[in-house]
Amino acid sequence: MKYEQKLNNDYIYFKLFGEFEFTYLKNLFSQIRTECENNGLNKALIDCIEVKNLYKSDMERFFIGKTIAHTLRRDIKLAAVVGNDKFNLFGEYTANNRGANFKLFTYKDNALEWLF
Repeated sequence: MKYEQKLNNDYIYFKLFGEFEFTYLKNLFSQIRTECENNGLNKALIDCIEVKNLYKSDMERFFIGKTIAHTLRRDIKLAAVVGNDKFNLFGEYTANNRGANFKLFTYKDNALEWLF
């Protein structure tokens, strides 16, 4: 799995693509925190539409949500976009129940609207 990063005026955009890698995604949240801090931003958007085989189990969703909460806390507002076939709120609930500010979407426009 790889990503492209784009710095916008008010948020950082990460577009992910390739084959899903659980550990890579977990580590990406540290990168998001660093990039937000370095650029004085508190909003990020992850586009996962082109990721193949995203989330192989609910346990992966749980651990991703837990990692989001631990790494980003409420400091960084994070939106993620996934395909309709991968939309499942378990990871979102896990993250937010542990103090994150995270929401999952199926459309990028909706994610941007929520961020702002």
